[in-house]
Amino acid sequence: MSEHANASGLSETDIEEAVGFADAAQYLAGGHADERSRELGREVLRGNLTHRQAVDDYLAQYKDNGQR
Repeated sequence: MSEHANASGLSETDIEEAVGFADAAQYLAGGHADERSRELGREVLRGNLTHRQAVDDYLAQYKDNGQR
């Protein structure tokens, strides 16, 4: 895969740096992201999902599985 193959034009390196930054910010705020939220964030940054689709997908996971 090309370094700029994403619809957003961001490289995978840019995406991983952004996810790492978001993880650090969330940690400093007292939280911690699960792997599913990180993956959805990557998909938003790649241009494959809108932020609304990512939130809907994340919430549907818990509704369907009765998790939280």
